[in-house]
Amino acid sequence: MRIYLAQLTHERNSVFQNHCFPLAVGFIGSYLKKEFGEQVDIELFKSTKDLNEAFARATPDVLMLSSYMWNYNLTLSYTEEARAQCKDLLIIVGGPHISLDPAERQRFLREHPAIDAYVLFEGERVAKEIITTFLNTKSREAVKRLAVTQSAIIAVNANEDVAKTSGDVDRFSRIGLKGSSLSLNDIPSPYLNGMFDKFFKDAEIPLIETNRGCPFTCSFCQQGGEYYTKVVHFDVERVRQEIMYIADKIDKEKIDAYVLEVADPNFGMFERDREICAAIREAQEKTGYPKYVGCSTGKNKADVIIENTSLLQLGTIQLRSAMQSLHTETLDAIKRKNIKVDAYYQIQKDMDAKGLENNTDMMLGLPLETKSSHFKGIFDLIDAGIREFSCVQTIVLPGIEMELKSYKEKYGIKTKYRFIPEGIGQYNILGKEKNVAEIEEIIVQTNTMSYEDYFECRKLHLLLMIFHNTRLLSTVYKYLEDLNIKKSEIVKRLYEYYPQNQTLKSLLEVFKQDTESELFNQLSDINFDSPNNEAVSYNKIFKHLSIVWFEHKDIILETLTTVLLDILGPENASEIDELVEIIRIGMVDPFQYLERRVIQIQSKKLQRVLSSQLEYYPSDRQLTTIRIINNLYKTPEDRINKMVYKLRPVNLMLKISLTKSEESSNSMATSMATETSEAAY
Repeated sequence: MRIYLAQLTHERNSVFQNHCFPLAVGFIGSYLKKEFGEQVDIELFKSTKDLNEAFARATPDVLMLSSYMWNYNLTLSYTEEARAQCKDLLIIVGGPHISLDPAERQRFLREHPAIDAYVLFEGERVAKEIITTFLNTKSREAVKRLAVTQSAIIAVNANEDVAKTSGDVDRFSRIGLKGSSLSLNDIPSPYLNGMFDKFFKDAEIPLIETNRGCPFTCSFCQQGGEYYTKVVHFDVERVRQEIMYIADKIDKEKIDAYVLEVADPNFGMFERDREICAAIREAQEKTGYPKYVGCSTGKNKADVIIENTSLLQLGTIQLRSAMQSLHTETLDAIKRKNIKVDAYYQIQKDMDAKGLENNTDMMLGLPLETKSSHFKGIFDLIDAGIREFSCVQTIVLPGIEMELKSYKEKYGIKTKYRFIPEGIGQYNILGKEKNVAEIEEIIVQTNTMSYEDYFECRKLHLLLMIFHNTRLLSTVYKYLEDLNIKKSEIVKRLYEYYPQNQTLKSLLEVFKQDTESELFNQLSDINFDSPNNEAVSYNKIFKHLSIVWFEHKDIILETLTTVLLDILGPENASEIDELVEIIRIGMVDPFQYLERRVIQIQSKKLQRVLSSQLEYYPSDRQLTTIRIINNLYKTPEDRINKMVYKLRPVNLMLKISLTKSEESSNSMATSMATETSEAAY
């Protein structure tokens, strides 16, 4: 029996939107191969082109696809055309992108009759049941009838009634839990068995999973349900072997790849993660890979996370504290508890001592959040030492509590729709040309935040991107701290000042208009065949960061000078001018050769705070990313648009190395050391 498993991703000019290896179908394919051996012929895919070519060589008996927010419509488009051409093909879809609401599940199944059955939650065990049934019966209807006895399957039966749409999977039957007949280690690694070898290519990102489950119950997360609350682990030695296999292959085959992505929701917060970090360090020492580890670190146990991740080479990882909000009422509404802000100060000191950086998520549009509370949360975290913010939109995903009508009505939630950046394209699907685009539903208004307040928050986010996330203010913060002025003061003043500068005000207004232009009131308002869709689908905050950074550098520096004079007074004008000139020299231009620059500091005040000499230098991350982007994207416009998105704001300033003067304190040298580390994405 021939089985094709696909986790399709959008692509443009052979560049994938999602660079990660297709881990979900990799696990399922590995498990099916182990269980059925020579009875099955299995191939894995993430490219529509490769899947088309496989169909041309040989039509499969079974097509299984994974559905996520970033490939949902692409997946459905493929199922429709595959069914049109292959009437007897068994088509199975699975993944988190499906509603909790039984009525919505019924609607989905009836609107997409090409799909024989949809698998909920983990797929390995259910995939085995499906293939066993199909091998024995060769009947699609027999597979659909599994929905009667298997609560992890929903399907429409021969009479077009939904056979099963309610009754979530018993969470105690999850793979790896006590009493389960299947452990995570019973699922072979698609790396170690060679099934993933085909995906090792330049710029692609190996993705590993060391555990499954999340103890938190956030109402905005697809893993926030009761099913996932217990965490189960893969064996540490198996994970170590995967890491070494990946590193050795990239090293021996000279593959231009430098990131390892970890899929765990809370990497680093378990004691055993120390051994995994030690394995990553072992790979780094042996091969130089990975240079960066992308992950979502744990939501608590900061001391354990810091201790574990400090084993890695400096700059390998950026700790991600997903705070989402600091507003108490909001945290209650989304079923979340955060570490107290005052504890953050001590954590930041511990991180500084180990050369680590921290990133935090702040979500816009959460229930009971106000403009004032959102601003305050950001300012408090700046003062606590957070060096980078991911100010994300609150997406209403299928499969989360927040999608339910009752929840939306309770908090006055209003939403609009927009294209997912890079999730758009024209594809040949089994010989038929189709325009496909991915859509997300985001919150733009609640009963405590108006639509206009939403846009003011977005303007603050752009200012944060320009001045804070890029590290443009890193030396300024040191100067302000020496004067006992809170770091957040300058960000507050930047927001208050922008309406007075006509050019900056105009730039932010254009950003608002562009942001509003990407929003649709209803899905039915979207013309999926419009040639303008690709332009609309750009990530707006990165697009406008690019515009301001590369086309209006003088406005950035002029604004900074004016605000600093307002805070510090004209008596500090010479120090301010020198400080702003230092910043100008460190701003990255992707069309100029990046080189080391040594700057002699003249002001005695700045020498005391910083050093007598400052050295800018390009990091390996900057040099590697710019090289790859210049190879992938040919036009200057594309390079600029993708440069910020791929390079990330943290790398828009050259790194800093200080030659400390004798009178400089050790504590100051330690705090500046983190400015040389590089964030992982």
